[in-house]
Amino acid sequence: IGFASGTLNVTNMEWYGIPHWSLDVQQFSKDSDSNAVLQYTLWWPKFEFLSEYSLETNVALIPGKVAGYLNVTLASTSWTGEVNFTKPGFDLTEGIEELTLSWNADKVHFDFTGLGIFNGAISNTISGLVKAYIDSGAMGNVLGDLLKTRLNTVWFQHN
Repeated sequence: IGFASGTLNVTNMEWYGIPHWSLDVQQFSKDSDSNAVLQYTLWWPKFEFLSEYSLETNVALIPGKVAGYLNVTLASTSWTGEVNFTKPGFDLTEGIEELTLSWNADKVHFDFTGLGIFNGAISNTISGLVKAYIDSGAMGNVLGDLLKTRLNTVWFQHN
C-alpha cells in the first residue's frame, strides 16, 4: 500500500509585464441596441512571474524537501474573444450575457532552481504541459467563465 502527501508553498511572487499591453476592440452592435456586442484582443509582449517555492513531500513514509526559485515567462500573450452585455437605460437587468476568451502565448517557459539534476527536465516538462493546456482552449474557457461570473456578481450588482 502506497502513501504520499505533499505541501507546496509559493511566496514572494512578483509579477512583471502588466503595464505593457495593447487593446483592440470592435463593436458589432448598433448604439441603439439594448446589448453591446464587442470583439476584443488584449495583448502583452511578456508576462513574467518570479517567486520562491518550497515543496515538502512524504512518499512511502520517506520525507523530502526541496526549495528554490521559480521563474515563469509567457511571451507574446493574447486574450481574444467576444463579450455581449446588456447596457443600462433599457429597463432590462444589466449584466454580461456571454463572454468568450481564447488565451494564446507564443512561448511558455518555467525555470526552476533547487531541484538539482532535475531542474531542466522538470522545467521543460511543466513548460510543455502548461503550453499545451493554454493552446487547448481549456484555460481560456475557465478564465472566461470566471470573469463573467465575477463581473456579474460584483461589478454589475454594485453599480
